[in-house]
Amino acid sequence: MYLIKHLTMKKLVVALFTLAAMSCSILNKETTYKETHTFDTSSYNDITSIEKDMAHQLYMFYSNKKADNYAFYEVLAGALLINYNPNSKTLNYASDLCSGWVAQYKNVDENMLKKLAEAKVPFAEYDTLLQRQATSNDWFPIRSNGCGGQLSTN
Repeated sequence: MYLIKHLTMKKLVVALFTLAAMSCSILNKETTYKETHTFDTSSYNDITSIEKDMAHQLYMFYSNKKADNYAFYEVLAGALLINYNPNSKTLNYASDLCSGWVAQYKNVDENMLKKLAEAKVPFAEYDTLLQRQATSNDWFPIRSNGCGGQLSTN
């Protein structure tokens, strides 16, 4: 209780976010995957700031690794996950790693991924820039290492 009284709200949110990430990583038998870039969020003050940087992190990871021709590229930041499949041109995100995908966007090519990276917007604003799949029944299969591979839908 002493600790909670002395933490600012921002620090408490980041601490809870980190705790959630740690609990999800326990479910992963292997926590390092070639298709997944994990970045340190300890310098961020809130989840919205992390979300705003996710597409940039993804674009940089994809740009540096696209010659490897992975089936997908994804960025993991605590319990947040953003996933890109260049073959189906889809972008997916999860805001609570082991709870499933929130949305899938179609027709996302490398240029659109770059524009999203430059926009630095939180997940809630992706709908203003990208074309969202109408329902999950319309989604392309998703390959992912998220939550120990449990987020894959194929």
